[in-house]
Amino acid sequence: MVEQSEPVLDIQDIQGNILAGFNKDFQNFLFLKIIQPQQTKKWLKELLPEISSLEEVLRFNNLFKSMRERLGGRDPQGLTSTWINVAFTYVGLEKLVPDESVHFTSEAFKDGMPRRSLGDRLNPEQWEYGGWNNYPDFVLIVASDNENFLQERVNTIKKMISENVGLRLIQEEVGRVLPDKPGHEHFGFKDGISQPGVRGRISDGDHDYLTPRLIDPDEKRSLSFSKPGELLIWPGEFVFGYPAQGARPHPDDDIQPLLKGPDMYINVPKWARNGSYLVFRRLRQDVKAFQDSLKQIKVQTGLSEDLIGAKLMGRWPSGAPIIRSPEHDQENIGKDAYESNHFSYNEVEPPIKMSKEVGGRVISGATNDRLGGICPFSAHIRKVNPRDMGTDLGSAEQTLLRRIIRRGIPFGRSFNEVPEEERGLLFISYQTSIERQFEFLQKTWANNKKNPPGSEGEDPIIGQNTSTDRSRTFVLEHKTLNLQEFVTMTGGGYFFQPSISAINEIITKHV
Repeated sequence: MVEQSEPVLDIQDIQGNILAGFNKDFQNFLFLKIIQPQQTKKWLKELLPEISSLEEVLRFNNLFKSMRERLGGRDPQGLTSTWINVAFTYVGLEKLVPDESVHFTSEAFKDGMPRRSLGDRLNPEQWEYGGWNNYPDFVLIVASDNENFLQERVNTIKKMISENVGLRLIQEEVGRVLPDKPGHEHFGFKDGISQPGVRGRISDGDHDYLTPRLIDPDEKRSLSFSKPGELLIWPGEFVFGYPAQGARPHPDDDIQPLLKGPDMYINVPKWARNGSYLVFRRLRQDVKAFQDSLKQIKVQTGLSEDLIGAKLMGRWPSGAPIIRSPEHDQENIGKDAYESNHFSYNEVEPPIKMSKEVGGRVISGATNDRLGGICPFSAHIRKVNPRDMGTDLGSAEQTLLRRIIRRGIPFGRSFNEVPEEERGLLFISYQTSIERQFEFLQKTWANNKKNPPGSEGEDPIIGQNTSTDRSRTFVLEHKTLNLQEFVTMTGGGYFFQPSISAINEIITKHV
């Protein structure tokens, strides 16, 4: 396999949170309606210097990580930042950008989420926002390490909005990391573990990569993985204007994740370079229904509730994959960024050596699970990422064309604290094709009983059944179980997060 040169990313122009996550415990989302476009342009022009770039977020994250490691895992006191980014719906761009410049032809983006059939339980008119009558024109995301700093900035922005007759705030969402279980979602499972490693360099240096390469260079997989389980994907899958993932030249070849396709400019104007589509979904989680289902399945199968939950999710609450720990949770695996992701379904994973820069340790191998005896085919993490298994799309490499970058944060207080209150997840994904990436994963895999091949039911966590009773199925211990829905979509939208230069030169032009 011949190594190919990776592109230099415009880290000063790409907004933060796409290729480097904000990673903040406190995040607010302000959904806005444009009343007077010219005044909105002026307001955005004034806000422009505060919009975070990939460069800023990446530098801060690296500094925070290095100091935390030096302090033995303790957060560095006083090291905080507050980030802002902005993304627009198609109708929002139509109000701000001249007609001849809005050359987006993505049907999903132009239609907006209410017109797309995603199998959601609630009709759009029942959504809290994002429905037929309250679809936002754009969203501001404000994120900080410090809740007081965040609230101060949000209050200032809201005051600016209230004094600007050109804008109207239609909804504010408050996302907070769960204080009793940081990094976990409301069902109790560690979230955001498996992400694609994005190719690309952040300078002209040959090895100054956006995603550090942590596997020993003598290992064969160091060319295609950044760390165990983290396949490297070309940046055009997530940001416009860069090489995208390529297809295999011949079906009999081995997987070649290095192959790159054309620069991603499909269905977008040229000024979309360095931008990305943002999918936002407000997912209400019914924790009691989830816990009750575990109890019912225990009676039907004789398995423990913890094991049942792990079978549904594909991971234990700690994040340890069930394929590496079939009988019980192992927190040491869940806390290990390398061991928690070093597994495949089709092939046995051999031990893999890390680079000397991260200690040179050897990560133990993992068994395969071609028949789904350990991790069911319909388990959440297997449904949406079949890894090295062939699917209805063909070869395993085709799965790489469906990956998304996920950002998300819980909303609402924990179930144990106030069980009667609403709670859930504010889900965000970044991609360059809403249809081919996000919608495919939701509609064709998560909502489908039979796909990917081997599945015997919908995704038990996010899958939707559009039948009248909306009951879903899951096979466990050779028993077909009926599951109620645990997750309900209650608001959202499809957005485009443009580059900083596009906001300055296109979206706020003629101010």
